[in-house]
Amino acid sequence: MKSRVQDCRKCRQQIQKQCENEFLKREYAIYQDSALTFATFSTAAVLMAMARRGRTKKYIQKLYDDIVFIYDTPTVFGKEIHLTEVMKRLEKDYDIDFSRINVRLETESEFIKSAKGAKK
Repeated sequence: MKSRVQDCRKCRQQIQKQCENEFLKREYAIYQDSALTFATFSTAAVLMAMARRGRTKKYIQKLYDDIVFIYDTPTVFGKEIHLTEVMKRLEKDYDIDFSRINVRLETESEFIKSAKGAKK
């Protein structure tokens, strides 16, 4: 009588590969969501700064359209746009110090409490 026992090593490899793929998909989803969230928050901060400086509604809307255009445009004249390069140019040309940016987040316990409350 033949045994139907599979090679455990192959099973482990298959399970490990499936878990790794699922992990990478979830990691990418978090990365994608984070990028969108950061872009949205930073855009809102810029627009609020312009409103505080007394800019008109038309000016703020045009600025918003320009920012969205930059986010949506993967290339200009055949060259990819990388925000790190944009930051370097702003630092050089306009003496902008991006290291001054400090984001205040809720504490870990506040985040967990908020996330659990949102699921109810």
